[in-house]
Amino acid sequence: MCIRTVDGDDITEDSLRTVDGEDSFITRNVSGVVSNNIVLLNTIPTTTVINAPASGTYTPPVGCIYFEVYLSSGGGGGAGGGNVVNNHYGGGGGGGDIAYGIFSPGSYSYVVNGGGAGGPASTNASSGLVSTFHTMSAGVGDAGRYMSSVSSLNQGRKGGSSTNSLITFGSSPAQPPGPSPSNGGMDMFYGGYARAAGTTATVQGEDGFFSGAAGGTDLAQGGDGGAGKLLIIEYY
Repeated sequence: MCIRTVDGDDITEDSLRTVDGEDSFITRNVSGVVSNNIVLLNTIPTTTVINAPASGTYTPPVGCIYFEVYLSSGGGGGAGGGNVVNNHYGGGGGGGDIAYGIFSPGSYSYVVNGGGAGGPASTNASSGLVSTFHTMSAGVGDAGRYMSSVSSLNQGRKGGSSTNSLITFGSSPAQPPGPSPSNGGMDMFYGGYARAAGTTATVQGEDGFFSGAAGGTDLAQGGDGGAGKLLIIEYY
């Protein structure tokens, strides 16, 4: 038996009082007024997970009142390592941003894409590919860069901004290329990132885990960025 809130009987009581519920559901109440007659059952939310690469139309299960969406795009690939004193390590790729939304039942199109490819030796990587759900899109992870003679390339890469998202999660930037190992940028929701090798030996950068990839070392290829993901939580 649950607890429910009802109108008081007379002026000697508060305008609202709490009594034992008569059934197994709870009515959502805002400022004493039932909002849109929404009824939430005593059931645990269910989840739907869609991994990249995937596309299609999502329709929530029968009985779903509303659902939340957490959407990520692909992380950037790591750049390839060089063979000059100050560019042994390619720069790590940026982790993607997360798009978040709340939706009512209906049919919604989606696309979940993969991460950017790692760069060959002494070469920039590729950025992650964008994921979308309805009108939302998650920011992609920027490509890791190889440190050439142009000093402006010596910067950590990050994720782009999401569009039509209720919350901006952001992402931590990757470490820049140069004479030290370069980890990939971290996704601020899933939390994964790629760790660079801690040696100047020829080692390929680690692939990203929902994040940007690490750069390669000494003419080794950088890792591939982590793939996007679609997480849906359904409420009844």
